[in-house]
Amino acid sequence: MPAEQATVLGQLREGVVLADGEGRITFINEAARDFLGVSQLGVLPADYSRVFHVLTEDGRPYPTLELPLARAVRGETLPEARWSIRRDDGTVRIAAGAAQPLFDAHGVMTGAVLTFHDDTTRVQAERALADAEQRYRLAVEATQDAIWDWDLQTDRTLWNEQLCVAYGHRLREATYDWFISRIHPADRERVDAGLQHVARHGGTHWTDEYRFRRVDGTYAKVCDRGTVARDAQGRAVRMIGAMVDITERKRAERALRRRTETLEILNRTAADMAAELELSQVVQLATDAGVELLRASIGAFFSETLDAAGGGMKLSALAGVDAGMPPASVRELFGPVIERNRPFRSNDISLDPRVPHPAAAEHAPICSVLAVPVTSRSGESLGILVFGHPEPVHFTARHERLMAGVAAHAAIAIDNARLLATAQREVEERRMAQERLRELNETLEARVEERTRERDRAWAMSRDLQLVMDATGIILAANEASDILGYRPDELIGRSAEAFVHPDDVAVHLEAMSMAAAGKFPPEEVRCLHKDGSYRWLSWVKSADQGVLYASGRDVTQQKEQEQALAATEEALRQSQKMEAVGQLTGGIAHDFNNMLAVVMGSLDLLKRRVGDNPRALRQIESATDASERAALLTKRLLAFSRQQALNPQPTDLNRLVGETSELLRHSIGAGIRLHTTLAEDLWRTRVDANQLENVLLNLAVNARDAMPEGGCLTIETGNVQLDKRYAAANGTRAGDYVLIAVTDNGSGMPADVLARAFDPFFTTKEVGKGTGLGLSQVYGFVRQSGGHVKLYSEPGQGTTVRIYLPRLCDEPAAGWVAEGGADTAPGGLQELILVVEDEPAVRQFSVDALEELGYRVLQADGAPAALRLLDRHPDVALVFTDIVMPEVNGRKLADEVHHRRPELPILFTTGYTRDAVVHQGVLDPDVELLGKPFTLDGLARKVRAMLDQAA
Repeated sequence: MPAEQATVLGQLREGVVLADGEGRITFINEAARDFLGVSQLGVLPADYSRVFHVLTEDGRPYPTLELPLARAVRGETLPEARWSIRRDDGTVRIAAGAAQPLFDAHGVMTGAVLTFHDDTTRVQAERALADAEQRYRLAVEATQDAIWDWDLQTDRTLWNEQLCVAYGHRLREATYDWFISRIHPADRERVDAGLQHVARHGGTHWTDEYRFRRVDGTYAKVCDRGTVARDAQGRAVRMIGAMVDITERKRAERALRRRTETLEILNRTAADMAAELELSQVVQLATDAGVELLRASIGAFFSETLDAAGGGMKLSALAGVDAGMPPASVRELFGPVIERNRPFRSNDISLDPRVPHPAAAEHAPICSVLAVPVTSRSGESLGILVFGHPEPVHFTARHERLMAGVAAHAAIAIDNARLLATAQREVEERRMAQERLRELNETLEARVEERTRERDRAWAMSRDLQLVMDATGIILAANEASDILGYRPDELIGRSAEAFVHPDDVAVHLEAMSMAAAGKFPPEEVRCLHKDGSYRWLSWVKSADQGVLYASGRDVTQQKEQEQALAATEEALRQSQKMEAVGQLTGGIAHDFNNMLAVVMGSLDLLKRRVGDNPRALRQIESATDASERAALLTKRLLAFSRQQALNPQPTDLNRLVGETSELLRHSIGAGIRLHTTLAEDLWRTRVDANQLENVLLNLAVNARDAMPEGGCLTIETGNVQLDKRYAAANGTRAGDYVLIAVTDNGSGMPADVLARAFDPFFTTKEVGKGTGLGLSQVYGFVRQSGGHVKLYSEPGQGTTVRIYLPRLCDEPAAGWVAEGGADTAPGGLQELILVVEDEPAVRQFSVDALEELGYRVLQADGAPAALRLLDRHPDVALVFTDIVMPEVNGRKLADEVHHRRPELPILFTTGYTRDAVVHQGVLDPDVELLGKPFTLDGLARKVRAMLDQAA
C-alpha cells in the first residue's frame, strides 16, 4: 500500500483491516491494533479466530467461516456486524462494524475491508440499562419498542412508556390524528394511506420506514410494523404495532458508505495520477478528487512553477458546480488564501481575521474554505489546492487530512511528469542536433561552393566600389563599380588609394588607414577624383583579414548635395521666419485693434436694425460706422506691412489642386492616418498662388499629423459659400462669394486658451525644438494677403477644423448672391417659441438676440439638463436650436432624448466643424439639419423658417 494511503487510513479513528483476494491480512491501522491488541499481518481466514481471539457477542467461539472479514473475502457485503475480542489480559471488548469486498476499476475483486469501532462501552451501558429496566418492565412491557394499540372503533391509540423514553412525548393515550401529525410532512400522506389500506381493505400486516417527530422538534428515523386484529366477522377492530428508532443504524450505514466511497476515490485517484504523464491532467485529477471527497461546490488548483513565465500563481484546474466561472473571478474568490500558500481551513472566510479581506465572488459566494499546498519531494512549492462551499463549518480536520494525502500523490505525479517531459525534451533536442549535424555534413561542400558563387556575384554586381588593398594602401583588386569614378578596374590596380583622395581630405584618409592598421575601422567620408577631373563624395567602410584590407565605397555625392541644398533651404526659411516676426511686431497692435473693430461694426449692424426710423439715432450709428470703417482701413494698411511676400496669383481650380496634392499629403502624414477628400461639384474658381496654397495644405496636414499620434482621419473638403456683411464685419473680411477649403482632423484638439493664441507668431504647444510657432501665422498671412479669410474651430478631444475662404474669381456673377437692399429679405418669425442650447455664453447671447430680432420667442439653456427641464415646462416649444459639441451631454444625445419625449419636434444643429468631417467622426447623422458656424442672420432666418414651415 502506498505510504500516503497508509497515512490517511492510519489517521482514522475507526479500526480498518485490509485483506487481499486470498483473505491474507495486509494492513491493520493504529485504531485496530489498539482494539485487537495484536498487529500480526499475513494471517489467513482459517486463523482469524485463533490469532485475534474472536468470539460472538455473547462470548461463544466465533465460527471461522462466519467471521465478517472472511465472508467479505468470499464476496459478501455485511453492512452491520458485531463480535467480541478476548484480549491477553482477560478483558473482553465488543466491536460493531461492517465488511465488504473491494473491486478494481474493471470490477475484479482485489480484496476486502473491515471497518469497526469499539462498542464495548455502549453495549455494556445498554446491558446494564436493560438489566435494570427488565425487572421494572417485565410486568408492564416486554419490549424496548414504542408499542401502540390503535382502536379502530374509537380512533384512539394507546402507547407504552417507550414513547416518552425514545421520543419525549409524555402521554399514554392519543388520537390517531395526533400520531399522523407527528410524521414528517413528506412521509405523512404515504404512511396514512398505507395504514388505512391495511386496516380497511382486509390486510393483516403493515411495515414502513418514516421520520417521526420528537418532542424537541427533531425527527427520528423509525421502522414501524403493525398487525391488524379482526373480530369473528373479519372486521378490523384494532391494530397493534411496534415502532423502532433506526436513526443510528441509518447513520452508521451512511458512514460506512461514505468511508467506502472515500477509499474507492483515494484508490482510483492514486492509480490514475500514477499512470498520468500530462501535467494538466494530473492537477485536474487532484482537483476533481478533492471536490468529490469534500463535496465542495468549487475546487481549484493554482500552480506556481508549472508556468514560470507567467509569474505568480496561475489557475491550472477548476472543478465543481461553478467550474464555468471566469479565471479572474476564481482568482478574486480565493485571492487572499492562495497568497498565503500554506495549509488553511476556515469555517467562514468572510469573518476570518487571518485574511486581509473577505474572499467573495459575485457568481458563487462561499463561506467555508480549505486550502492544502502541493509540495514536491525536494521541498519545492508546486501550487495549492483550494476548495470552497457556500455553507459555513463544512470542512473538518478529517477533510484536511484526506486532502493532504491527495496533495502528496499529486506532488509525486507532477514530479514524475516533469521528469519524463524533461527527458523527452532532451532526447528530442539530441535527436534534432544529430539530424542537423548530419545535414550540415552532407551539404557542407555544396554550401561552400554556393557561398563562393554568392560572394563572386556580390563582388561583380555590387553598385558600391569594392577594393582590396595591402597594408600600405596599394590597390590589389577592384570590381566593375569602379566606373563611378570613370575608371576600369585594371586602371586602379597597382595604384595607391591616396592618389585619388582630394588634397583637403588626405589627412582624414591617412588617419583612417592608421586606425585600420590598429584593427579599428571607423566610417570614412572623403572626396575622390573622377577621371573627368571632378570629385565624387564616397563613404567608406573597411575590414581586414590576414594583412589584407577590404574597403567598400558608396557614392554619396547626391546625398551630400541634397544636404547642402537642405541647409540652404533651412537658412532661407529661418530668414523668412525672421522677416515674418518683424512684420508681426509692426502689425500686432493693428491686428488686435481690427478684431475689436469687427465686434463693434457687427454690433452696430445689429443696432441699426433695432432703432427703427429714429433719424438722430441712425445718424449717430452711421457716424460710428463710418469711423469704424476708416479705422478698419487704417489697420488694414498697417497689416499690409507684415505681408511682403511676392505672390503669383493665377485662376485656380481647387478641386484639381487638392487631387494633385493628395499623394504628397499621404506621404507626409504617414500610413497610420487616413486621408479623405470631399470635393464639391461645380466648384467656383479663385485667384490664388497655387504653390503657396499647396504649402499651406502641407503645413496644416503636418499639424494634423502631430495632433493624431495614435492615427486617425484627415478630411479635406471644398465648397461654395456666401458671407454676408454681418459675418464679414464680425470677422474682419469682405462680404461676397467665396470658395471654401476646409482641413479637419479628429485629433486631440485645443482648449480655449490655446485656440485664442493659435495664430500668434512664435506661439506653440510643442516641446522645444519641435516647432517654431509660425506655421499657422504663415497660413493666416497668406490667406489674408490673398484677399481671403481663415477661421479655426477646435475643442479638446473633438479635433480641429481650419476653414479657408478665398474670393471667388469674378468672371461670372455669383450664383444665388443677393446684394444688400435687394428684395429678398430674411424671413421673419411668427412668435414661435425656440429653445437655444449653447454652452458658450457669447455665442448663446448672439443666437438669442438674432432670433428675437427675427420675431421669435426664445428660451435659452447652457446645457442638456437645463434644456430638458425647459422642454418639459414649455410644451409649446416649436424648434430646438442646439450646438453639437458640449460638455457632459453633447447635442446628438440631447436630440435623442428630445425625440424620445417629442418625436415630431424639429431640431436644428450648429457646429464649427464642416459637415462631412463631423459625419465621418460619428458625431452626427447625414440626414439631420445642420447650420455651420459662423452663420449669418439671413442664413439663420431662412433655415429656421424652412424647418418650421416643413414641420407644420
